[in-house]
Amino acid sequence: MSSRLLTRSDRRRPAADPAADAGAAGHAQRLPRHRMAMVRTVVWAAVAAGPLALAVSCAGPDPVVRIPKAAAAQPSGSRLLQADPSGYAEVAVALWLRSGNRQDPAAAAALLTMAPSVESPVWSKDVPKVERVTAVGTARLRNSTWSVTVGVQFAGGGVRYFAVPMTFDGGDRAAGSQPGLVVTSAPAEVAGPRRLKAPTSVYGSEVPTESPLAVTVGEFLAAYAGGSGSADRYLAPGVDLPSLVPAPYRQVRMDRLSADESGDGGVRKDGSTVRVQARVTARDAAGGLWPLAYALRLTARAGRWEVTGLESGSTATKPSPASAAVPSSAARSAGLPMTTVQEIR
Repeated sequence: MSSRLLTRSDRRRPAADPAADAGAAGHAQRLPRHRMAMVRTVVWAAVAAGPLALAVSCAGPDPVVRIPKAAAAQPSGSRLLQADPSGYAEVAVALWLRSGNRQDPAAAAALLTMAPSVESPVWSKDVPKVERVTAVGTARLRNSTWSVTVGVQFAGGGVRYFAVPMTFDGGDRAAGSQPGLVVTSAPAEVAGPRRLKAPTSVYGSEVPTESPLAVTVGEFLAAYAGGSGSADRYLAPGVDLPSLVPAPYRQVRMDRLSADESGDGGVRKDGSTVRVQARVTARDAAGGLWPLAYALRLTARAGRWEVTGLESGSTATKPSPASAAVPSSAARSAGLPMTTVQEIR
């Protein structure tokens, strides 16, 4: 019977268990099968998720960072919408008239910078006296050329019209040049704007002066423009109308009241609205008489009329084909603005 010395490792190693060794061997044999099953599951899941992942990646946001394209350089003519040559033309015409006979050297020098090729007029003994210079029409003829019609009011009430040809240069910001205007030739005297026939007003029905509607309008205007008390008591709830302070007139008398629909001026059911125009005569502190017209909108509430809007200054007319607009060709040739008549609804 042989014997051997036990080493330190032999002392720590537990005694072998045959049953445990058999179980470990079986587990070692089953472990690769489990791993293979797991690998197969992962592989098939990846295959199945392939189309879905592709769809998600296509539907999702593009991860590529896109650099915006630099804005294309715009030609100087594209800045024409920012140009307003009317004021420039007014100054040029005023300087042109003042520089006649070289009576105003400063005006002649200023005109030279604005219109280098334009000569000053030569007057006779009677030098025209200018009271007012106003641009009445502007037309863009081509990409960078304009025609501005300027009305000149002379002493005595006469009005004459001059078309001023101009060129606009938008400048080049990169090069450091600024936008500019220049008058290219002398003004041309032209006919004034075509006179239009007054369109038919929507206020075609006269309202009786003793009706509740006329009384409310008359008292409101007397308070609003004449200072006879506060006008707020005639306003509908929520309506805010700035007062005329101080009142410009001592007395306001209503001459005529017209409505946009026929009626006796009586109070209607709550929520009913009416639009009226009141023609009044206002007397100032010096005794001057001012013929005025006020357009109002009123609404019925709780048995009375209340002011819900001051529409004076708006164009409330029926459309008229005969006087709806100035032909574009005539407006462009004369440098006049095209006027249209619109109906407020």
